Amino acid sequence: MDKKPVLNDGTPVRMMRVDYAPDFSKIKDLDLEEVARSRKEDWRINCEWIVGTVGFEGRGYQTTFKTDSYDRYPGFEDFDYLRSYTPYAHKYGISVISYLNMHWYDYAFGDKHPDWEQITADGEVYGKINPLYGCGTTFCVNSPWRDWAIGLISQAMQTGIDGVFLDGPVVFVNCCHCASCRKLFKDKYGADIPKEDWESDLWKDFLDFREDSLASFLADARKAVLAVNPKGIIFLNAGNWAPQSWRVARDIQKTAPFQDFDGAEAFFHYGKNQNICAAMMTGKYLRAGRNNAVVFAHYMNGNWHYLNLPAGEVQLAISQTAAVGVNPWLAFLERSLEHQPESQAPVKELYGFLGDNEQYYKDAQPVAETALLFSAATGRFWLSGTEDIYEGTQSGKEENLVVTFEKKQNANLSERKKQCEQILAASYEGYFHALTRSHIPFDVVLDEGLDSGNLAKYKTLVLGDGACLSETAAATIRKFVENGGNLVVSFEAGHYDERGNPTDRLFDLLGIDEVEGAFDVMMGENYVKIDQDHLGFNAGGMIERGSYVLKVKAAADAETPAMFMEPLERSYVAIKGVSNYPAVIMKNIGKGKVIYFPEALGQFFGETGMISAEQRISQAVKLLNGQPMLETNLPKSVSVEIYRQETPGRFMIHLMNNTVDNRPVNEFIPIYDIELNLHIPQKPAKVFGLRENGELEFSRNETCVKIKIPQLKMYDVIVIEE
Repeated sequence: MDKKPVLNDGTPVRMMRVDYAPDFSKIKDLDLEEVARSRKEDWRINCEWIVGTVGFEGRGYQTTFKTDSYDRYPGFEDFDYLRSYTPYAHKYGISVISYLNMHWYDYAFGDKHPDWEQITADGEVYGKINPLYGCGTTFCVNSPWRDWAIGLISQAMQTGIDGVFLDGPVVFVNCCHCASCRKLFKDKYGADIPKEDWESDLWKDFLDFREDSLASFLADARKAVLAVNPKGIIFLNAGNWAPQSWRVARDIQKTAPFQDFDGAEAFFHYGKNQNICAAMMTGKYLRAGRNNAVVFAHYMNGNWHYLNLPAGEVQLAISQTAAVGVNPWLAFLERSLEHQPESQAPVKELYGFLGDNEQYYKDAQPVAETALLFSAATGRFWLSGTEDIYEGTQSGKEENLVVTFEKKQNANLSERKKQCEQILAASYEGYFHALTRSHIPFDVVLDEGLDSGNLAKYKTLVLGDGACLSETAAATIRKFVENGGNLVVSFEAGHYDERGNPTDRLFDLLGIDEVEGAFDVMMGENYVKIDQDHLGFNAGGMIERGSYVLKVKAAADAETPAMFMEPLERSYVAIKGVSNYPAVIMKNIGKGKVIYFPEALGQFFGETGMISAEQRISQAVKLLNGQPMLETNLPKSVSVEIYRQETPGRFMIHLMNNTVDNRPVNEFIPIYDIELNLHIPQKPAKVFGLRENGELEFSRNETCVKIKIPQLKMYDVIVIEE
């Protein structure tokens, strides 16, 4: 049989979790060797999650394995799932991770341990006023529950498994104000825990305290794992890129030192406006961390948990995850296979492909000339100090030839914070999609990635709307530009320090002389006048303007090839003249160049899909980067990722066809007659497609390798061997 894979050596991992809900003990009546064989041969996994405590009915305090210290889940009184199944899994080369539910407990167990529960600022039990899954409570990482939980982890590891995944714990919104937290906070900060107050430094200390508490718990949990098995692994659901992740105290930058994988969910749920790049966005965000990454994709059919997703959706999730260089994970309920035995086929094909071609994924380094900042500090602390963005003209729907407009003011700081998070979320999506659709290979970088060594790899840094930067990060960015790097910036990026306090220390770098305020917030009927040819726009033309726009005065040594026009108050009125405020500022700094848009351009594209906004983003990056590494005739719906392996010496171009009929995906629309021009100095010995195309026709001139690809149905990896 295959050798048991090693989970912490960079070997590509194909994870799966199969739950036997609602009767979890059904597993004891099955042929365990046959189960392991099927997982390996029929599903092609090399890592399986099996439940140690279940995510069902709030029974996270009951185990499926033998222990004298914890209650047993019904049906497992005389059966040790972990000890019984793990040897068979190992025989078939499958590593075993025990799933431990650490965030959901029924009220009966909570009532036995009232000093463990998370408490809100008003002194309420969080789980009583916000019932988890409609029927449960949750515990605090600083309470005595901590010792109970770490003991459970140690007991699970003693069964011979390879590691644990912790579903939770979570520090929930407005928590925790339990006695343990109050004491620890006062000991550290010399004050009581404050209520939400965005003008208070102590409130910001509390946000740090919450995240530090979760990281501290994970650090102790990891020690418990390693005490049993020095090669054991541990990780938890670390949260994704969303700016509001601070609300549940999740930041992979803080938890990364204490876990072996960075994992986050990218589940599909039915509804409008589904993000076609969800798995890619999550994967690239996680890839920016320090650890191997895994994207969690439910195979369950949205909220219809006892059925599985259509094949197209699971194919999209696995392929996108693989294309951005991270590990896939699927979970489903075993009962679904009674009705949908064909669910196995798409997983077996793609997992089998990944397993058969591990050598093309392991140690493959992304090749990108552009970096895009996803700033957790901005998500956590950015509360714009520009009053005008909270009061603007909001356009209503047209009904019976009448369009209504109203003035809307957001005076509450908590509501203002949510508004800023919505702007930032749309900005992240907007910039990510604009670069992806323009076939500009890019990496996501986190706040901690804004160091000189990391930035030196790139020609251009896209700050987007990364508003909050530390003094060190700001100085590093300045030096990056002075030494020849380039910068694309918009709206209030760099206008605040890492704690959300206003600063003008980067204004000269951005070409800003003064910020006078903002235009009224209004979506529609406002424009930009093009004064000089730039970014693909011709002088004399006019393009759309977004909602959130600063009134900025440009520095005397900066170029301003486009200006905002005077705003219109409503539809069907005459266009006004040009304002005194530039729509773009371009400035040379040392050996580098900065392009600054005083408009929330990423938010504009993310919110509306406006073509002119996408063009401004993509053309700005292309202008700054110069000759692109890759040129192609692919449609924008196909994403491109480039990787390099020094040994044995080859490039891999991952082509992911996101051209689909709808969501959920029922059909991928094939692309034909593809051309790739790859500007590399090496002369290829061979070019071929790993999955859909065999050996490929190519030619080479002095500047690039020209590759012709007959078709792309869904996902292929084009290998260029030197």
